[in-house]
Amino acid sequence: VTWGASIPSGDTKDFAAGTSWRNFTIEYSNFFRSNASWGFSAGWNVFSDRVEDVTSSFEGIDISGTHVRYVNAFPLLATGRYYLVGGGRGGARRGSTGFWVGAGAGALIAENRVDVGTITAKETKWHLAVAPEAGVSYGMSRDFALFGQAKWTYGFKSGDMAPSYFNFNVGVAWRN
Repeated sequence: VTWGASIPSGDTKDFAAGTSWRNFTIEYSNFFRSNASWGFSAGWNVFSDRVEDVTSSFEGIDISGTHVRYVNAFPLLATGRYYLVGGGRGGARRGSTGFWVGAGAGALIAENRVDVGTITAKETKWHLAVAPEAGVSYGMSRDFALFGQAKWTYGFKSGDMAPSYFNFNVGVAWRN
C-alpha cells in the first residue's frame, strides 16, 4: 500500500499543472524466484489546477471563465520486479535494506474534467500504459517492511491526450 506525491508531465501537465498529494496505490507481488516477482497494481491519482479567465474548447463546446481542471488517473497494471542486493524473498529481515527495479504494463483510465461555475465538462479515455519503477525497502521484521518508490506512468495517446506523471511514494509491505 503506497501514498505519495505525483508530478504531472506531458499532456497531464498541460491540462492540470499542479503537483498532487492525492494518490493511493495497492499492489500485490508473488515471487517466482528468490529475486524476481510478478504481480499487479491498481492506483488512483488526482491532479488539479485553477486557471483564471480562459476560454477552452472541450468536446466541441467553448467554455469561458475561471476553470478548475482535474485529471483523475486510474492505472491498472501487471507488474514485474527484479530484486537487487538485499531484496527479494529472503530480504525482509529486520534492519535489512533492499533495492529493486521493475515495470508495469496494462491500462490507464484518465478522466479530464473542467468545472466552470456550475457547468462541468469531462472526457474519459482508456490508454495502454507502461510504468518503469525503482524502489528501496527497509525490513522492520521478517513479515513487514517500509519502502520508497519512484515510478513514471505513461499512457499512450488515445484521442488527443497521452497522460503521464511521476510518482514518489512511500508505503508499507507485508507478507502472509
